Amino acid sequence: MRTLFLLIASYLALGAADSTEKAHQLREFNLGRYLTGPRISEGAMKGKATAIVCMGTLSSNPHSWAAAWTPEFEDLHKSSGAKVTVIGAAWGKGLAPKDYAEYAKKFKLEFTIVNGIEHSPFEVPRDGHCLIFNADGKLIYSGQPNKGNQDFKDAIAAISK
Repeated sequence: MRTLFLLIASYLALGAADSTEKAHQLREFNLGRYLTGPRISEGAMKGKATAIVCMGTLSSNPHSWAAAWTPEFEDLHKSSGAKVTVIGAAWGKGLAPKDYAEYAKKFKLEFTIVNGIEHSPFEVPRDGHCLIFNADGKLIYSGQPNKGNQDFKDAIAAISK
């Protein structure tokens, strides 16, 4: 019984954390410096949905986390670019902007890539995570970019309509 109680309490705590995260706005997140892809300004993002894809430390390994799911964000960039700004937040020690440009070219990524997230109102995982904001700048999804996750699918559908 105690185990069940702890599981329920943990589940409720996770749900509370999720709803707390969703109370945030895009303006609360400061992105790192521009690395590659189209340059974007704050004004150009106004009134558009935004998907920030945390890409971790990039490598040329085609089986890496980033390589596995960045193509679907490239598809989002190409199909909904007029309504959605896609930004890759990549972290990598010792990598030069040309390294990111080569990675983007290898995996045919045309969306903007910046050097991580410099400031956020909560700890954002550096890999296997994405933040999706609606056109009003409200965070509507924070979690793994997993096509099997209904919340993720709903958030992508909401911003790409």
